[in-house]
Amino acid sequence: MGAIRIYASVHFIKSLSTFTKFYPKFPETYSSLYASYIVENMEKSFKNAQEAQWLEFFNPFKDEEFWYAFLEQSVQMYARRVDSGEIETPPKTVLEALTELNDKQETYEYADREDLREEKSDGSVSFFKTLKNYRAEKNLEAVQKTEDLAKIVLTELVVEQLQYMGAKFVENLKVAGMSPDIFDLDYYLLTDLTQGGIDLDLNKEIKEEATDFEEGEEQYTAGAELYVKEKNDEDTEFEEGDEYVGYYHAYTDEDGEIVYMSGEFQTEDPDSHDVLAPFAGKVTVPIGDVEEYGYSPSNSITQPFVIEKYISINETKHAPSTAQDYILAQDQSLNMADVFPGTMELVTDETSGEVVGVKGEMGVRYGLLFSIMIGGEKVEITTAEIDALDLPLAQFMPFDGDSKLLLCLINLLKRDHKFRVIAHYIFPLNKITSLIAVYNDYAFLPSIGEVTAAKGASGPNTAAGMKVEIDADGRAVSALNAEGWANIVDRPGSMLTLFVKTWDEWDKQLLRNSKSRIKKIFKAYYNFRDFTADGKGDEDDMGKLFTSLLRERFKPAAGQRLLPWWKSRMLRTSPFNSKGELCEKED
Repeated sequence: MGAIRIYASVHFIKSLSTFTKFYPKFPETYSSLYASYIVENMEKSFKNAQEAQWLEFFNPFKDEEFWYAFLEQSVQMYARRVDSGEIETPPKTVLEALTELNDKQETYEYADREDLREEKSDGSVSFFKTLKNYRAEKNLEAVQKTEDLAKIVLTELVVEQLQYMGAKFVENLKVAGMSPDIFDLDYYLLTDLTQGGIDLDLNKEIKEEATDFEEGEEQYTAGAELYVKEKNDEDTEFEEGDEYVGYYHAYTDEDGEIVYMSGEFQTEDPDSHDVLAPFAGKVTVPIGDVEEYGYSPSNSITQPFVIEKYISINETKHAPSTAQDYILAQDQSLNMADVFPGTMELVTDETSGEVVGVKGEMGVRYGLLFSIMIGGEKVEITTAEIDALDLPLAQFMPFDGDSKLLLCLINLLKRDHKFRVIAHYIFPLNKITSLIAVYNDYAFLPSIGEVTAAKGASGPNTAAGMKVEIDADGRAVSALNAEGWANIVDRPGSMLTLFVKTWDEWDKQLLRNSKSRIKKIFKAYYNFRDFTADGKGDEDDMGKLFTSLLRERFKPAAGQRLLPWWKSRMLRTSPFNSKGELCEKED
């Protein structure tokens, strides 16, 4: 896991410009394509892990063997975590790969001495090949044949580390003021690639906000904002102190105070309205708004999609303002289901005949229409709808912006099957972001020093880089002298940089020391016959025990090297003589 994290961190830095725009969340924002790219780079690096290539000839653990052994252990580690329950829901593709690998392992024929003799007689292997080495080679050959399946498992391990590092990465970016702008690609599709949004802003932490109530007529509250302070209208169901739901209007009286009253408009008799008072500020969610049904978009290349809001009455779409006027023109004392029942029916218990629920849809529904522009024509893709509440028509909720209703429908649209086909398969945004990250990874090092100053620009006002200026207050401030690097002709030659490796002299090879060190550590543990939790192998056989004791005999006594030479001659192997008695000083 440490090796995976080392390589992931390097690629994170190289793709920094992408991760500061799109939140590094895998696989929601970036597909497994980016993790597969890291796996391919790990393979290329591990197959060339030897620090000095001429030493590869003398190393019994070849770089190719290192890569396939690493793949083998990656699969075994992931499988153990699945079996132990540490990973409860592995991805379907990974689970299928593990199952297929397990099937191949069960049918694998373990090499024996007879197989070794046959290959020695054929000249396929060296005459001095031991059975242990022969079996190890056959094992890695089997891994090589199933390399593609093993890479699927390793890719999932890389994704796991990318998830962990992504969260840490964003925390550090917040400190530097470089937090990513976009964390949800579905929201990004609706805000940046779709026409019809009115200041639509979704890629942020959406919180409810309390705002001041507006003056004017035709205001609406869905509750938890106003209560009946003084009851004047005997025809309403509200009593003093009740939470008010419905339309209201507000105006400023002679004393400069805002007065809230029930009803859409002010009538000739002001005393016929209930007087309202606010609990607190008006609650909104600051997400913006969406154009009404009937909006005419342009034929844009950068924004091919269109979103509109509507209110459906008996399965016919209307602009919300038009539908609202029609609904409020009905008898306000009736409930929504009395006037617009739609397909709703009562569900009764078969035995008792009691009403236990309802089924069907209300005749009035709020909705969002998602379309695409093709040849200048708007083609409908899908819709997301919810029923209007079965309340008195006087309490009908308008379809406003910055509302929970609009946010709810946007989230319903995100979960719609056709919308997901568009956003995740036909236009797979997470794969596109992965390709951008890979491109930035490739271009990161070559882009350094790409912009250079003009040849010979080495004067105080023309040299590339920053300079120090004195402002009007006499303070030293930094200023840009000339953008880019010094021209390659004007850079100091190798004779002036004998003890420094300059950028032009560097071969741009990353993790040169890390990969050789990883191989060395991996080899030590891989050569153990049995892997245990504490990392120790099986060393109980007599041969290993004798070797261990022999090694200890040649080691100096503990602390002996700490004594000066003139005290070393006074050391005694034991404080007791041959009779078991404590030695006297003269002994």
